Amino acid sequence: PLYVTKGYKQTLAAKINPANYTDTITYKSSNTAVATVTSTGVVKGVSIGTCKITIQASSGAYDTITVKVIDNIANWNPSMSYNDYPYGPPSVEPVKAYYSGSQLVLNTYVFNNRAFRAEYFDHITIQVYKTDGTLVASQKFTNVKLSMAPYSSKSLQFIFSSPIKADLADGTYIKYDYYYTYSY
Repeated sequence: PLYVTKGYKQTLAAKINPANYTDTITYKSSNTAVATVTSTGVVKGVSIGTCKITIQASSGAYDTITVKVIDNIANWNPSMSYNDYPYGPPSVEPVKAYYSGSQLVLNTYVFNNRAFRAEYFDHITIQVYKTDGTLVASQKFTNVKLSMAPYSSKSLQFIFSSPIKADLADGTYIKYDYYYTYSY
């Protein structure tokens, strides 16, 4: 199937063989509430769901493609065991990124991989990127309370106030830099 993120577009590329044949091509969606398609084959995701796009030549030949419209969410599946992370400072692993209104929400797991308590991030700067290198969001968060026992994990949510709108489902990664306080 062709995956299209809700609110975003993908272009179908229909080819006529042989190349000098004069057929015209038309496109039609089986459910325009899920996805629309223009006369040039641009498919736009309207709502979550599945539909078929029919591509038809004026000679009567046709083909269909299944279109699945997905939500604009990036999902990761990090290991849930602190044993899978190197000994040392806390590891921050992304779990889910999505938009809530004009804000970008990043859910993470933090793993304390030391024999000391991780008390808080004095500051943590997180950058969210598309796989093509486009920066979606960057923000410095200060005094983020951790209160983590040695060799433990916890969920943390970070909310970015001014991200750019991007197709997160198409591939996203994070970078981070921080300074933290620990205790014995």
